[in-house]
This record gives sequence, structure tokens and C-alpha cells, in this order.
Amino acid sequence: MNWNEYQTYHKKTHGTTSKQQLSSDYRKYKLAPGPAKSASSMRPRREASYSKVLSSLPSSRRQKRTQLKKVMQRKSEGRGSKTRSWAARSPQRGTERHTLLNQCGAKAFLDAENEKYPVMSALRTGDGCQYNCKGLQSAYIRARQYHNEPIATKAKGLLAQHCQ
Repeated sequence: MNWNEYQTYHKKTHGTTSKQQLSSDYRKYKLAPGPAKSASSMRPRREASYSKVLSSLPSSRRQKRTQLKKVMQRKSEGRGSKTRSWAARSPQRGTERHTLLNQCGAKAFLDAENEKYPVMSALRTGDGCQYNCKGLQSAYIRARQYHNEPIATKAKGLLAQHCQ
């Protein structure tokens, strides 16, 4: 249950309360042990560790390496966790994107003609030709920023299909 659903539920069951009380109750709800998940409902973890991604980044990309090190220091924070480290995992413009398009095909990008909105990690990370949830989330956010609704709809559909 997300925050908005919990607010509605809490208001129905407890009446009106302060935001502080509501927030502490929600934290307790999130930390409480839930029902056991079946093995089929849990999706396999395909994300590479931060250190593996860092080692795969070429030394010439100093800014990306520095940025990833900062992300690694703040990995326990919740803000931005849906797309954290995608900048380092994503295929960079040029050779990496051309190679990804040749090996994985048009499904590697939501706009394959222009090699925009990549949704698969760069081949240097060793993830193969699999959809990356961080890439799908980033593509959706960027498409919404640029008011590109067809791409945003495509990204949202893939997110629901592969990452939920």
C-alpha cells in the first residue's frame, strides 16, 4: 500500500490525526513483516552491484565515476532510488549505443531510429539484452519532461510488464 492509499485507509479507520502521527504510523506499517512471498512472485535480481558498474566505467569518464561514487555513499537514502546509478549503467552516446542497437535490436531503445531513451544497460556492465527497470523509469520520466506522450506510454507499459 503506497502513501496515498495509506492516508485514505488511516482516515477511515482512525479519523483525523496529525501528519506527524500519520507519518510515524506509516513507517511502522512499512516495517511490519508482511505475508510471505512465493518464489514465483519475486523477480530475480538482475542489477549489477555499484562496485561492478564502477569497475566497468572507463577511466576517461571521470565525471560519471565521481557521480557514481557519490551515489554509492548515499545509497541508503530513499530519494531517487528508482533511478539511482542509471547514469553510470546507461549506454553512452556514440559507439556504446551503436553496439547495443546492433546486438540487442530495436527493443533496446524506445526511440530506436534516433537511439534515444535506452532501456537496457550498456553491454560493458554484463547484463546482456534484458530490460533494466531503472532505465525504463528514467525513460518514462524523461519522456514526460519533454512532453513526449507516445514514448511515455510505451515506457509505462514496459514498466508495468517487466518491473511490477
